[in-house]
Amino acid sequence: MLACFAALAWSAALTKNATIDEPTHTLSGWIELRYRDFRLEPVNPSLWKCWAALPNLFTKLKVTFDAPVWKTPSFDPQGEIDWAGRTLYDTPGNDGDAFITRTRAAMLLLGIALGALTGAWAYRLAGPLAAIVAVALFSFDPNFVAHAPLAKSDIAFGLVLLALTRTVWRLGQRATIWRVITIGLLCGAAVGTKFSGVIVGPILAVMLLYRALMPLPWDFLGHLIASRARRILAAAAVGFTAAALCWLVTWSAYDFRFRPAPAMDSRMDMATIQRRVALFEASAADSSHRPTEEQVAHWPPSAVSRAVLFLDRHHLLPQAMLAGLWYQHACVTIWPAFLMGEHYGLGRWYYFPLAMLFKTPLATLAAFAIAIVVAIVMRRKWPTRFSEPEAPDESSAGSLKRVGLYPSSWLVACFVIPTGIFSIAALTTHLNIGVRNVLPLYPFFYIAVGATAAGASKHWPRATRLTLVALLIGLLAETLPAWPDYIAFFNTAAGGKLGGIQLLGDSNLDWGQDFKPLAKWQQSHSDEQLFVDFYGTLDPRFYGLRYHPLGVAPDGSRPISDIPIPNGAVLAISANHLQGLYLKPYERAFFAYIAQQRPIDVIGGSLYLYRWPPQPPPAPP
Repeated sequence: MLACFAALAWSAALTKNATIDEPTHTLSGWIELRYRDFRLEPVNPSLWKCWAALPNLFTKLKVTFDAPVWKTPSFDPQGEIDWAGRTLYDTPGNDGDAFITRTRAAMLLLGIALGALTGAWAYRLAGPLAAIVAVALFSFDPNFVAHAPLAKSDIAFGLVLLALTRTVWRLGQRATIWRVITIGLLCGAAVGTKFSGVIVGPILAVMLLYRALMPLPWDFLGHLIASRARRILAAAAVGFTAAALCWLVTWSAYDFRFRPAPAMDSRMDMATIQRRVALFEASAADSSHRPTEEQVAHWPPSAVSRAVLFLDRHHLLPQAMLAGLWYQHACVTIWPAFLMGEHYGLGRWYYFPLAMLFKTPLATLAAFAIAIVVAIVMRRKWPTRFSEPEAPDESSAGSLKRVGLYPSSWLVACFVIPTGIFSIAALTTHLNIGVRNVLPLYPFFYIAVGATAAGASKHWPRATRLTLVALLIGLLAETLPAWPDYIAFFNTAAGGKLGGIQLLGDSNLDWGQDFKPLAKWQQSHSDEQLFVDFYGTLDPRFYGLRYHPLGVAPDGSRPISDIPIPNGAVLAISANHLQGLYLKPYERAFFAYIAQQRPIDVIGGSLYLYRWPPQPPPAPP
């Protein structure tokens, strides 16, 4: 199944061009690996980008460092995106497509590792049936198939979070030096993969505290600790050790150097970043209008800003990391989002629950629901309180019992605590940009479903087998026909990829990934004159696309191009722009009018083709 997963993911990725972020991620990782210069795109930590850059370590690129993003490194997202796109795709001698493809191969390996770890933990808990179910749900989930090969950090963070949780679970059974060290290294890897990875701090703290308070002796470094007070001290020692190792891993990822580049005079422009952060915070405080320059200049720094400035002043963390962490805080404060026709900047708590409902395959949703019902029914067959092992034996402690298959409270805590804290963070964030941000939750759900299926098979073997076969058929029936448009996948109840434009935007649907399919469409429609308004990083001409760029007149009354648009021409418009995401109000009005028309074709789920001029919408009855 993992081989099928890899084949689906890789073959689908080959049909798609680089998404809007990938050129910047891959090029900045290459520069960090080759030149140890961390000034480009500090908002993404260095560790995972260096992993992504490994396949291109010996690739020669023509790169110029005279762009404004290098002269005043203050993290200008659009400037970095434009520079990376020009460098990879518009510079003679550079093959941006091959560069991105090699990076995607490295990322796919992490996706396969995540699937393998999901199956391995399910097998350890409840045997082969649990592993098969968990890996099937993972391997044929269109969201993992779509995102595993991409140069993004979501799948990598999911792997780190699952590995960390599993290691803490085993530490709760028997603490060894190696497990303590592994936990610290994984905490460092989490922060080095996503700045939101700092959430592993409270997750680890709560898990260790829970283990210390349990009325169960703890085999800690070869000593059986029965006293609750001593267990709390042991848990604190693990936490402090993990924090110290995390701090060391963070410094090592940035060459144990405060400066963002080897040059002695290199510094991030923290003053400019502070003004941008103040703009975000002031906008979040009153989202009804854009704050004035005076308001931004006199905006009092938040607690996060004061902490970052303190750490920067005392050189307690690398400056490039602090700059990225600071800007990431600003993005979480307020960010444009689209949900079911509504535009907003301050997040909605129900965004991710709805995104999961729309983009998770129906068979997987059914498996979740059935597993909950079965667990409740099976709960009546369990003892009145969760069973704990009589001794901290490595082979049984915290595992599902092979006979009754009921979990220990420590195992339950190892699933509830990380998923609970992560879910609270997702419900409260204002960064509502894609279901990919909550994909790290899914492997925990898959393992739980697999373990529940294994338990159900002990009591209802025939019904369990029939149910699992039906669910697998349903899962394949949704996933396989969606190839290769997995980024734009929406389940059948949500209308499929054509229904997504009414529900969610950004990386849920349109990431600027369908220029390659549009070029193929043009080859079979060579007589059509094409005008394109796209959301993306690179110039579609790289793929041989012949088109005229399309814009909107300042009064929003008509489209504009370098030539007049003749009758019968074809307009290719990104779904994000039809939704009005990241557009000015006058642009939204025009594209909203276009979106009322019936498209003549939809490319990959993200590019909508219309015939010009559009027909007036029918009058209401």
